[in-house]
Amino acid sequence: KAACMDRATLLHNNNLKINPDIIVFAIGANDALGSYEIGTHNGLSDVYDGQNYIGDTKLFAQAYAMMLHKTKTQYPDADIYLFSMLNWPLKKEGGTPIVNYTNVVKQIADEFGVTYVDLFNETDISPETAEKYFYDKVHPTPAGFTQMSDCLIKVLKEKYK
Repeated sequence: KAACMDRATLLHNNNLKINPDIIVFAIGANDALGSYEIGTHNGLSDVYDGQNYIGDTKLFAQAYAMMLHKTKTQYPDADIYLFSMLNWPLKKEGGTPIVNYTNVVKQIADEFGVTYVDLFNETDISPETAEKYFYDKVHPTPAGFTQMSDCLIKVLKEKYK
């Protein structure tokens, strides 16, 4: 299963009976590092037949779309923000470039009408600066988290002005 499905399961179960106003997803790096196949996603009917989830959880695009649909269904009043991947050389040898995963996140954000936060292009993080912003190519340093939060704050200020 794509890692994003496993991580979102806790949110979908809602054992804590929470009702968040805002949900931010910063997921997919483990999928990219694991070189999960991206697959295709051509709309909700690819992953949901009106009663059951029919998408392939081994494909990043379909797992991500199912995760987002479940979240929007569970929390219809929450504002949802999807972080793009960050711009760093995160892939196994011969794996899929990170920008391909980012493009899928953007496509799904547009389809579901949620806010896309473009960390890929709107931060100072790049392959040349990755060592400053990441401990291990996956987990950000405090400086990396600052870049991410500054980008989110900019989007929130624009939305809630």
